[in-house]
Amino acid sequence: MKTTFQKLPLAFILIISFSFHFTNAKSVSIGDVIKPGLTNQTSDSSLVFQLCLDMPELQSFYPKNEDGSYPPVYVMQFPVAFPSDIAVSKFQQNIVFESRGDIYTNKREAFFIVKSFLIEGDSATVVFDYNHHYTSSPAALEVKLTLQKTGTEWAISNTITSQRY
Repeated sequence: MKTTFQKLPLAFILIISFSFHFTNAKSVSIGDVIKPGLTNQTSDSSLVFQLCLDMPELQSFYPKNEDGSYPPVYVMQFPVAFPSDIAVSKFQQNIVFESRGDIYTNKREAFFIVKSFLIEGDSATVVFDYNHHYTSSPAALEVKLTLQKTGTEWAISNTITSQRY
């Protein structure tokens, strides 16, 4: 018996394609997106991610506690998952990595969702959303960064941001 797509209704094919796309969504670890054979992969990913956290466009969006101190910075471990020992910090505190469920269950006021994190040789591309005021009036800063490495130093070479309310 030979089955062809021509005999199936177009709506059925679209539904199957659509559900296949979403049921195959998975978390991607940093090891999956950093090319094998590169030296200093862990330190490069730490340096690149630290530049993301420190970019000037983000600083005014970080929430403050009533006493003026800063709460920890949270990063959702989906769709990109970072190793728990990645060397990044903000406001003299380690970054807190949480699952998607924990971010929502714990009602985090602000958090990062890293959509893409790719390092190839001396260049990197990072795409992320920084969700802020999430529990009161949700908004997000959408960011796409291109970074270049010269010697051992990484620098942001291009930034595209947009605010989403």
